[in-house]
Amino acid sequence: MPNTEGGFFDAVTVQESLQEIQALQMEVLIFTSYAEYAPLSEHRRHIEVLKVLLEKQKNMYYRMALSKDPEAKEMMSEVEDHFRESGYKVEPGNGFAVFDKVKEDVVEGLEKLEKDLRSEDDGPGKFLF
Repeated sequence: MPNTEGGFFDAVTVQESLQEIQALQMEVLIFTSYAEYAPLSEHRRHIEVLKVLLEKQKNMYYRMALSKDPEAKEMMSEVEDHFRESGYKVEPGNGFAVFDKVKEDVVEGLEKLEKDLRSEDDGPGKFLF
């Protein structure tokens, strides 16, 4: 049920979800600082973090789509713009499929990395997201 007393981003559940997303984004950012030197096992874990992050972001996007709050609609547009800037096609107000496509691309990237490396003992990866 939408929050009728304040804006979309004032709702406690939205704030909690945003904090979870922000923590996952920070984890992704930290990994990218040493990904070039990380063993394959850490890349696999990173992919799992990315999958969780994408699901949480998709859920937030869905919540924003259901909201009538102008700030939520503006944030949806910003998310869509980010996808476009990253090379994905997005119809305005309908970015749901893009989350799945990004997840697919991430998994394909891991599969490629695993093909490039025969085992974790082969050294650091070169898989950056």
